[in-house]
Amino acid sequence: MSSKDKLIKTKKMPTKKTILFFISVILLINSCKNDSNSTMFMPNCTGVMGEVLIVMEDNRWDGAMGDTIFSYFGMPHPMFLQNESFFKVTQIPHEAFTNIFETHRNIIFTNIRSDIKESSITITSDKWSIPQLIINMNAHDDLAFKELFDKNKKFLMDTIHKAEIKRYQNISKKYSETTITEYLQQNHNLSVIFPKGYKLDVDKDNFIWISYETPRTTQAVFIYYYNYVDTNTFTAQYLVAKRDSFLRKHVPGPTDGSYMTTEKLVPVLLKEYKIDDKYTCEMRGLWRTEGAFLGGPFISISQVDETRNRVVTCEGFIYAGKLDKKIYFWQIESIIKTFKIL
Repeated sequence: MSSKDKLIKTKKMPTKKTILFFISVILLINSCKNDSNSTMFMPNCTGVMGEVLIVMEDNRWDGAMGDTIFSYFGMPHPMFLQNESFFKVTQIPHEAFTNIFETHRNIIFTNIRSDIKESSITITSDKWSIPQLIINMNAHDDLAFKELFDKNKKFLMDTIHKAEIKRYQNISKKYSETTITEYLQQNHNLSVIFPKGYKLDVDKDNFIWISYETPRTTQAVFIYYYNYVDTNTFTAQYLVAKRDSFLRKHVPGPTDGSYMTTEKLVPVLLKEYKIDDKYTCEMRGLWRTEGAFLGGPFISISQVDETRNRVVTCEGFIYAGKLDKKIYFWQIESIIKTFKIL
């Protein structure tokens, strides 16, 4: 029996569903497609998930301006056990931007000219391909551009990241595992959209485990819920304690007595926002295996189900060994962010 047989379950030969899932991933990584009438004849966007093309003069890119952009967009991804940049950044000068680059998925044009009176950022979708994101950053001179970038850099990163999440969600909807979605709706009054290849592994005591596995990776979603007591629920301490209690009971490790838990040496990151006008608490952190040497990143979102007086958490985690993790993690993040309480 493999050392991962309990926590990371035994792998099987590919099924037809698995093959269909691989097709959807290939569509995501190599191209993206939109079915709207206005763009149905456009080419698919190109590039790999997380790639950003910067159009900027070489002399600026080779100087402090380029260093600033590269270091920010290329910062290490949070909550990864190994160093992996948030975005993969490629730069070309304006004169090199020919039609071969027009289909790229994420393009940032830097327009720095004396005739530009006021700094601005404009965003365009699906100009040359679908689904495509184009950002124009317009400034009078280098100083004005630096101020524009410093003021809006988080907005730029969030905008590109959200575009990537949306692209994968569209793929998931097009090639969805409808049996799981329908099961969650009928049995738990919840909705999550999964792409083909995911399977329901556990449904017991208000804990659901759904996963997709390859010989080298695991991508999985946990959904668990419990009674809502008060607003103190949405603190890191409370959410981690609830998480650990469910995982210790339902997610055994590869050896007797081992189990999944939360890594306490690295504090979790908490973020609050609204989805469809509903309060949402997002938590990012690292999972590890008590009694074994397995671990990786996780992300969860928690909401109150007022109708049933319960707190529901939808969590995604990955295991990818020494492989780069960003694409696998963004895919699982895309899935949990389709979560809805019905």
